[in-house]
Amino acid sequence: MRALYPYAAAVLLPVVLAGMLPALWRLRARLRRAEGAAADAARRNAALAAEARARSGVEEERTRFFDLSLDLLCIAGTDGYFKQVNSAWEKVLGWSRSELTSVPYLELVHPDDREATDREASPATSRTATAPRRAPTAGCPGG
Repeated sequence: MRALYPYAAAVLLPVVLAGMLPALWRLRARLRRAEGAAADAARRNAALAAEARARSGVEEERTRFFDLSLDLLCIAGTDGYFKQVNSAWEKVLGWSRSELTSVPYLELVHPDDREATDREASPATSRTATAPRRAPTAGCPGG
């Protein structure tokens, strides 16, 4: 019987593997799904990275335009505060950027123009912005 043992293993091994075959096929299918999901995630990551690079370029261009403009440019929030002002505000009005962004912008508008400015700003906060009819006047630190 000992002499037949190696042959018995050769005969029994396919029988044992045949019983495991459905489990192996299921495992193979799970591995293929996992590989597909990993490939899909890699494609999505590459697309997101490309989008992030494009956005970064657009933001750099906007920042350059914003900072180099001689016009008074700002980004105002719906809460009534400037979120960002360009350097022209400092040069023209003499207020620092931190001073301009720390108070509601209506406090910087001349009292005679506050009602009209508030009326023009209201549609902008409701996302139906209109172009202002004329620029409001703002005071300098000294008056």
